[in-house]
Amino acid sequence: MNTREKAIQYLQKLGFYAMQRNWVMGETILVATKPKEEEAGKIVSFSRIAYIYPRSNNLWSVDDMKGRNPYAGDCVSLENACEIVIKLLKRYK
Repeated sequence: MNTREKAIQYLQKLGFYAMQRNWVMGETILVATKPKEEEAGKIVSFSRIAYIYPRSNNLWSVDDMKGRNPYAGDCVSLENACEIVIKLLKRYK
């Protein structure tokens, strides 16, 4: 797995909400539990979200956006970052 698109497809097949997001953290991947509620024209909320974001030299890191983040400094492959996110979010699916 070497692109955001492939990582997103992989995470979606596992039942996570995943999408590309380009913003201040760079070209990230937003990964979340299924939406709590979806209505046309309404804001969608999630129980938990995490971001996979690029670091230097084709390495990636994870931010779980919830309190103390044990993975914030880790630089790993994109595939490893996906596995970390799966472990973080699978109990909230």
